[in-house]
Amino acid sequence: RCKHILTEAEAADSLAQIMNDTPRGKLKITAPVTFGSYSLMPLITAFLRDNPQVQIDLHLTDRFVDLVEEGYEAAFRIGPLATTGLTARPLAPYRLVACAAPAYLAARGMPLAPADLEHHECLGYAFWSRPADREWV
Repeated sequence: RCKHILTEAEAADSLAQIMNDTPRGKLKITAPVTFGSYSLMPLITAFLRDNPQVQIDLHLTDRFVDLVEEGYEAAFRIGPLATTGLTARPLAPYRLVACAAPAYLAARGMPLAPADLEHHECLGYAFWSRPADREWV
């Protein structure tokens, strides 16, 4: 009888270990709209396929949300971060591309070097929660 109890206790320990090793529960994440739609969604789809006991509550917004106040466990941000006391890790470069219409280049000329951009207009993305830079960096 003691061997049976010991076997049952070992099985319960194994089950507890498996439950601790298996991701489960709800994860509330925020990310910028374009990044979330194009870059993050394929990764989330694969993650959920590999971790069926996890549910993701993904909020795509270009608003700079307060992670603690709004109850987010994770956030993806693009660009420099303000000092918040939160843990941040750089992931991979997120490349932005400077583009111009052929008509604009015909009227204003083709920039040949980054310094030439000083004499060109810059149209920034206006929906970020921080002011759009209207200057070339």
